[in-house]
Amino acid sequence: GAEQVHVACIEDRAEMRADSEEIELAEAEGVHIHLSKSLNRILSNNGKVLGTEFLEVDSFAFDDDKNLQLETVENSQQYIDADTVIFAIGQTPEMPQNFSLDMRINRFIETDSYSLQTSREGVFAAGDAVSGKGSLIDAIASGRVAAMAIDNFLGGSGVIDEKLAPAAEPGAGIGSGDGFASRSRCSVHDMDDALAAGESLRCLQCDLRLKIATVKIWSNY
Repeated sequence: GAEQVHVACIEDRAEMRADSEEIELAEAEGVHIHLSKSLNRILSNNGKVLGTEFLEVDSFAFDDDKNLQLETVENSQQYIDADTVIFAIGQTPEMPQNFSLDMRINRFIETDSYSLQTSREGVFAAGDAVSGKGSLIDAIASGRVAAMAIDNFLGGSGVIDEKLAPAAEPGAGIGSGDGFASRSRCSVHDMDDALAAGESLRCLQCDLRLKIATVKIWSNY
């Protein structure tokens, strides 16, 4: 329901941790991208967010412990009005002392490498809280490993996969498609439902190769 979406990152366009096509698609959808910006503070009034203040990034690097070394341009404050701020960066977990979890030297949670269980039985940790700054894919994969271990811990099988649609068995013959070879690729920049359906008709159905019976030769008998 947001009327506008702004994304700010410390990298310039060439260093952004996103595919160039993803960036172009985001901009095509109206997302405003602010490059080489470092969040300085969140502006608020009586607990309500009013906006954000950014500083221009001069240079940045990460040391051996993945700590950010950032240099900003003096007196380069810029402001963006906002009523919702979402942090999409890895942060150091703030762990209460009485929670009694072993922490690594770099202030991240110590876990078993296989189950991701912490030093406290029944408590698991995953994602940035364990590994520090990383990719979204790595965080999701780590979360799935922890979810399987939690399911096992609670007496389950550890299988967390879901079938979101019934599996359809292909027919014995698919026949030929008229004009299949001349079907051209659709442009992803202006894809709609009709074009998506048309693009799906270009599928070569490579999975059917697994259904083809192996041809027997004389040495098989």
